[in-house]
Amino acid sequence: MMGILFGLGAAALQSLSYIYSRAFLRRAGYPPWLLLAVSHAMMALMSLALLPWAYVPGARLDSGVALWTLSTSGFYLAGQLAWFRALQIMDASRLAPLLGAKILLLALLASLGGAWLSAAQWAAVLLAAAGVFTLHQAGGRLPARGLLAVAVAIAGYSLSDLSIVRLVRATGLDNLRGAFFGAVLSYLACGLAMTPWLVRHPAARAPAAWRAALPFAVCWLSAMILLFACFGDIGAVFGNIVQSARGIISIGLGVALARLGWTDIEGRAGPAVLFRRVAGALAMTLAIALYFRG
Repeated sequence: MMGILFGLGAAALQSLSYIYSRAFLRRAGYPPWLLLAVSHAMMALMSLALLPWAYVPGARLDSGVALWTLSTSGFYLAGQLAWFRALQIMDASRLAPLLGAKILLLALLASLGGAWLSAAQWAAVLLAAAGVFTLHQAGGRLPARGLLAVAVAIAGYSLSDLSIVRLVRATGLDNLRGAFFGAVLSYLACGLAMTPWLVRHPAARAPAAWRAALPFAVCWLSAMILLFACFGDIGAVFGNIVQSARGIISIGLGVALARLGWTDIEGRAGPAVLFRRVAGALAMTLAIALYFRG
């Protein structure tokens, strides 16, 4: 139950962070790389402040921890940059459910690895494909460059998710403490990776950019600590099933923002379009549950 609650909390905070990141990219007009650099520099500083509480005597700090920290952070940063690029092009409420298409990648990797997929799993793959098609058509066809960015983000996030589980185990701590420590290590590594951009680009040191990125950084780091705890407690597989709730949450936030008149962040959608988006998001959630059940 705790793992499920952690996952739902992470999904809600991630959905909120998508809104803040889109505001940074669309309302403030900053480029995706700037959000990546500035927000992760701030998250590294927050992680540094959390380190005395995250580190537990007896926690391992060996080559295994280093390897999985780099794997988690590297794949995540690649996926995150692609995701910011996609958010620059499309509404968050339309994009978030597409992350459920991770199931297609997992099925492909399993098949290439010689694994046998059950009839339920193949049905889940077809259901996920139908969900992607529904979301692609709802409100007009998605641009090819946006779909490509989403595909790169899905690949990066998926590989990072698998690395998170290994990292939590490599610390030698229990699930919750290992998750907290692993999250702090990962975001310290992300901040270090952003240092060259902060040094080379004056725009990345502008106070206005830091103020604009702060809400996203706080929401995202909080979500990631909960996500690490979720994966550490119930695993990446079941954790991703729970995480698929972010699609429905993002659609609800999108409707609320449009009704408030914040159409520069989230466009208005008619009842028919909204129904198709909800149907696509539900198809993704059911597909993930069916795949792993099978």
